[in-house]
Amino acid sequence: MPEKALARSVVHVIDDDDAMLDSLSFLLRSADLEVRSYLSARAFLDALPGSTSSCVITDVRMPEMSGIELLQHLNKRKIEVPASTP
Repeated sequence: MPEKALARSVVHVIDDDDAMLDSLSFLLRSADLEVRSYLSARAFLDALPGSTSSCVITDVRMPEMSGIELLQHLNKRKIEVPASTP
């Protein structure tokens, strides 16, 4: 099967710090990864993709909903994605 026919995995980066979000997203894109960036956990949840193969890199300390609370929320919704906190 041609490589282009395969769906690309997406790395979702969530951080309320613009500079950190831009830097990490740039780094991941330079490794030829597809990246989607969000300034808050709520923004990520509002745009939560369906069945796209993905992983999450999230800040731990954010206003409104922390990275840990986000992961707990995903777990409650039975959404299983590999996740990391930098």
